[in-house]
Amino acid sequence: MTHEDFTKLVETAQARQYSLLRTKGADYTQGLDRLSNFKLVAEEIGITPEQVLYVYLAKHLYALRRYVHEGRVESEPLEGRIDDACNYLHLLGALIQDEVETSQALIQEVILEEKR
Repeated sequence: MTHEDFTKLVETAQARQYSLLRTKGADYTQGLDRLSNFKLVAEEIGITPEQVLYVYLAKHLYALRRYVHEGRVESEPLEGRIDDACNYLHLLGALIQDEVETSQALIQEVILEEKR
C-alpha cells in the first residue's frame, strides 16, 4: 500500500468514524453530557464509567481478535468493528479528561471554601 493510499484510507475511516460519533452520540446521550451513557450505566451497576466503556470496547476487540486468529468474523463487518473501537478510544480520552477537569474543579472548590 502506498503512502497516498494509506492516507486516503485513514481519511475515509476518520470521516466514517466522525459520522458514527455524531449519530450514535445523539442516540446515547441524555442532556448536555456527551458521556452520560457511560456514567449512568456505571452508577446503575456499580462500576466506573471507564470500566463500562472498556466492556463496550472489548466486544469489538474480541471480534477483531477472532479475525486475526481465525481469519473471519460473522456478525458485523470488520470496518464497523474498527470504527467503533477507534471511537471508543476517543470516548475514553474524553472520560479521562472529564475526570481530570472534575477533580480540578473539586480541588478549587475546596481551596475556595478553606479561604472563607
